[in-house]
Amino acid sequence: MNLKLLFVALSLASCGLSHADDNLAPASTPATPKMRPIYAAPVLNNQALKASPPTQTADHLDILRDETPVYRNDQLPGGGPAKVVVKALVNEAGDVVDTAIVTSSGVTALDQAAREALSKCRYLPYQDPITHLNAAVWTTRIYTLSAHKEAASDKSSDTPRRGGGHRGGRGMMGAATNALGNSAS
Repeated sequence: MNLKLLFVALSLASCGLSHADDNLAPASTPATPKMRPIYAAPVLNNQALKASPPTQTADHLDILRDETPVYRNDQLPGGGPAKVVVKALVNEAGDVVDTAIVTSSGVTALDQAAREALSKCRYLPYQDPITHLNAAVWTTRIYTLSAHKEAASDKSSDTPRRGGGHRGGRGMMGAATNALGNSAS
């Protein structure tokens, strides 16, 4: 029994409490640590971001997930390649929340295929060079849609296929091009 009392007394003493105090108040008040303020960018939902889009434009964003447009060969004008320039609104997390056609291919189905592919892409979030915080930005992608090579057993051009490349930013999917379509390497 004496060992239990000794243990309780030592435990209370190590916690800074005195056994003699009736209200078990701390023996000394610890100093309050000084806290530094934490600055964070406001989190915008996607609807608010669309209503008040950023004015910043990023010439190049790293691509984490790339998607290619799905289209049929018979949709290409004159069977040749078609070029579509699409701009995307990328939020602070790197998700595409809105797209718009900058330069049309002249074929609505091809323009829509490019917009759908770009809306499924994911980017490494853009960091503001001054604040070093993630920020929403506009970026542009150039898709050059060309005819798919037909398989020997399938000569039908009615089957939609993934194809054509983009190249509007450096990423895992290939070389970058600038807004004019010239190689940036």
